[in-house]
Amino acid sequence: MKHVAFEVDLGTLFDSPKHVRLVLIDGMEINIPPKGERPDFGNDDEDQGRDTDIILDQVRINESILSIMPREPGKTPLRFDLHRIRLDSAGRNVAMTYKASLTNAKPPGEIVSDGNLGPWAAEEPGDTPLDGNYVFDKADLGVFKGISGILHSTGEFKGTLDSIAAKGEATVPDFRLKRSGNRVPLKTKFEVTVDGTNGNTILKPVVGTLGKTTFTTSGAVIKQSRC
Repeated sequence: MKHVAFEVDLGTLFDSPKHVRLVLIDGMEINIPPKGERPDFGNDDEDQGRDTDIILDQVRINESILSIMPREPGKTPLRFDLHRIRLDSAGRNVAMTYKASLTNAKPPGEIVSDGNLGPWAAEEPGDTPLDGNYVFDKADLGVFKGISGILHSTGEFKGTLDSIAAKGEATVPDFRLKRSGNRVPLKTKFEVTVDGTNGNTILKPVVGTLGKTTFTTSGAVIKQSRC
């Protein structure tokens, strides 16, 4: 973290639990390891199971980075640029509500989201629960081989940091195959499951309209392992 600041009411220092009214964080980098690969920091079982007596009422995180590490060695982590995150606590061992704006890893685009995060799973951070609603805008599909266009999507999601199920709608007014160059409007309703550790995406029934043609499909976007 580049900068951390706290706002505390000195009159509550001896309360139980203790409340920190506001935490400000700038330039934080968070790395989520694959399941089962969290480093051993030498804490004994007693320390790991001890409940904290401190509640952070509100946390604001600015211009930080979240990286979800891949299972396969040599693969590039999924990186999310977190522009602004606000977390509000409702108490110990319960989810925090959040509002967030960030840049998606792939395809690149801007996301605005709100929902619930936690409780934090310290032993396996990837198991931390997550849910919410989102608006995904200006997503450039040109990073994928063979297709192009700018996507706009809205929907909802739930799951954990390393496995998210989402459903929603997406539109690409200028969808095209790079070989043909003909631009055709595309609209879809979808359900997907995303593995945050490698970016693999399972497409459940997707109902779409390409131009005047309606279709239903399913499939997956899987990153191939290289020997």
